[in-house]
Amino acid sequence: MISVPDLDVLCRLFIRPDIDMKQRSFVMWMMFGGQVDPYDFHKTGLNFDLLLQNLASAGFHGATKVKSFGLFTDSTEKTYLEKPISLNVVAIA
Repeated sequence: MISVPDLDVLCRLFIRPDIDMKQRSFVMWMMFGGQVDPYDFHKTGLNFDLLLQNLASAGFHGATKVKSFGLFTDSTEKTYLEKPISLNVVAIA
């Protein structure tokens, strides 16, 4: 199971003409991490196709996108402006 910020969704949110600069900055924070400590950085952006490519090159297969892992409530289930912001994928090693 892997969950990453969904770059496709976040890019669409970022260019929405109806959001203000504060909202746009918040979308950027979701893209790049809060950057409040050395571990709070997203070093790359991924969409489903890029994530599949990375998973395949690491030996995973059968990857499928899921709405939720159903384990507990965390940031993988968050939405912003009614859009799910996480790309949640289950793959087989």
